[in-house]
Amino acid sequence: MIVGLDVGSTTCKFVLADEKGNVLAKAYERHNTKQAQKVLEF
Repeated sequence: MIVGLDVGSTTCKFVLADEKGNVLAKAYERHNTKQAQKVLEF
């Protein structure tokens, strides 16, 4: 499995892919200055 996580100034993005690059799950959400809380929710 491959996990990608991007925490920016206004949003968090997450992707989970298998070894072949097939996306299994993804999310894109505003964190409203609560970056750590949003990452834990993912």
